[in-house]
Amino acid sequence: MAGFAAYLRVMATTKSDSLVAKGFLFRSRWKQKPDSRTFAIEAISILLMLLFGLTAIDKARQFERFYAELGKSPFLMAYQGWVAWGTPIVEGIVVFLLIFGGTLQLWGLYASVFLMSLFTGYIYLLLNYSYYTPCLCSAALESLTWEQHLVFNLLFLALAMAATASKERQRQTHKNNKP
Repeated sequence: MAGFAAYLRVMATTKSDSLVAKGFLFRSRWKQKPDSRTFAIEAISILLMLLFGLTAIDKARQFERFYAELGKSPFLMAYQGWVAWGTPIVEGIVVFLLIFGGTLQLWGLYASVFLMSLFTGYIYLLLNYSYYTPCLCSAALESLTWEQHLVFNLLFLALAMAATASKERQRQTHKNNKP
């Protein structure tokens, strides 16, 4: 992890015109090393992009399995088609929003909080009120128990909420400092 943090620090201070230095990982408006709040927002955004991007790709690649498992869910079987198509599409849109800075990134963070709330609530309902718990996760999360998955989702929900609150404070500070 220390190597990754060092890589991010180097990328934040580089004057390169590369896609990574200018747009994807770090915003081109940074003329100097970012403050800790901005760095935290970016790091959490990257984690959310990885989470949603990988799960969207996995659901799209194994669409038939995902669709079949949705049909076994006691809470989602009536909405099987909508959820099967909508989930990877919405996750992809959230990744797209998180890539860009400013208002689009803020919308992506709000959408991340919303999605993580839905996913966490769904797992809670399955654990407490369902006779059957279908596995609808990506391959990376299938090895977790449902209790571990709930904790994982709560952690990512907390990260998304923290990044959203920080980004909103950052936006308000910037708005108040405008002439």
